[in-house]
Amino acid sequence: MGELSAEAYLIVGLGNPGKKYEMTRHNMGFLVVEKLAERLGATLSPNKAFMGRFGKASIEGKKVYFLLPSTFMNLSGQAVRRCIDYYNLTKERLLIVSDDVALPFGKLRIREKGSAGGHNGLKDVERHLGTQEYQRLRVGVGSNGDEDLDEYVVGNFNSHEKKLLPEIQIDAALALEEWVKVGFEEVLKYLAPKSLPKKETEIEKQIKE
Repeated sequence: MGELSAEAYLIVGLGNPGKKYEMTRHNMGFLVVEKLAERLGATLSPNKAFMGRFGKASIEGKKVYFLLPSTFMNLSGQAVRRCIDYYNLTKERLLIVSDDVALPFGKLRIREKGSAGGHNGLKDVERHLGTQEYQRLRVGVGSNGDEDLDEYVVGNFNSHEKKLLPEIQIDAALALEEWVKVGFEEVLKYLAPKSLPKKETEIEKQIKE
């Protein structure tokens, strides 16, 4: 029987395990959740039952669980399902962090529901939850129209992207903290200034320099 958690939240970062994938675009979910755990002083340790690295912290008295599935990306859903079931969490207390090639590098977008948009990790989460209605924070990694997307997302960040990455990790981590503190609707407002064309142009300009 699972443990009852009256007011607890689960934040899941998607990525691929292993040294080879640590600094690849597809691991943006891992990188963001690792930064948040670091900010909150949480340790992410291997957990066989949850099939990933797992940690705990609190934000303004609310329990927060972190999960980074150690399965490969396209099998992420099983780990999410196990953790949700154990802690008896509703999907309203779940948020998945993933990379998104449809968004400019560094842009953040939060959604309450929607299709996986071709993202294999989100597809598997959807399959195990049995619904598209779960919250997700999408972190833009851009795309190269002339390059195979599968190769692009498992490719390493280039030197320009690496310079911008720490700021993006912090921006996303702060958005996740706000999600726990004040909820989805307020985070939409919080992220709005970070989605303005000026912000995108500045980031893209730095990448091209």
